[in-house]
Amino acid sequence: MASIGWDSKSGLSNERIHCLMSGSRLFIATNTKIDADWIGIDRLHKTLIREQLHSATLLEYCHIQRIPRGLHINKEPRFLNNSAYVERWNRVITQCSLDLMLLTIDILDKTIEDLNKEFESKLGALQEIEDVEEYEKHYVEHISQMKSYKQGIRAQKVAKFQRDELDYTKGYVYPWMDRHRKSCRNRPNKKITFINSSSESSVDELGTKMRLGAQPPGPVDPNILSQSFLRVASVEPVALTVVALAGKSRPTRKQVKTR
Repeated sequence: MASIGWDSKSGLSNERIHCLMSGSRLFIATNTKIDADWIGIDRLHKTLIREQLHSATLLEYCHIQRIPRGLHINKEPRFLNNSAYVERWNRVITQCSLDLMLLTIDILDKTIEDLNKEFESKLGALQEIEDVEEYEKHYVEHISQMKSYKQGIRAQKVAKFQRDELDYTKGYVYPWMDRHRKSCRNRPNKKITFINSSSESSVDELGTKMRLGAQPPGPVDPNILSQSFLRVASVEPVALTVVALAGKSRPTRKQVKTR
């Protein structure tokens, strides 16, 4: 065991040196823990942003009665030549997808609430142990990173929304529609007419554009994403709750019944 005495070179006792080294190690360990805590907060906040945007996106799809590709039920109808059957088929599977979206929104609401509480708790605990200036520095960096991350996720949502809108515009809502159209290319076409509430259009028999029963909603404002469904909570770390879509209340199962 090392003796506790006076160090003639440094002018410090061995005991004093030991205490100083212990404090240094404690300082290093504390800083390492704080850095790890901020990494954890970054990850938690990213998860919160993803879930908020996902919930807001699904809510907007429900309002316009459009199904994203990921929730399509790609079951091909048996009697493709029977337009009435195909129309009813499409309504059934569309309603099923809408119900699944509402179910997912219900679960996301609780998930977002729990994530929000956990986030605020961890951020508050970190604020109590970190130096004020260091905390403010880390906080600013964190907010900047989260804004960039949110913009990236938003861009992905916009691209997918526009892709889905194009599917509905072309009438290729389900993969089997396009497959069936291609298989009928070499067949003689007979013109038939479909009439809806706003216009009359002629397409090939069996649907050159495969509009059998799909009947997508009317044109959607291309800026709809920036106007409504992306109006979610700010990236500010306090009270990160989802902001209600402007002028819209949450849909019920009756409200999202297919037209």
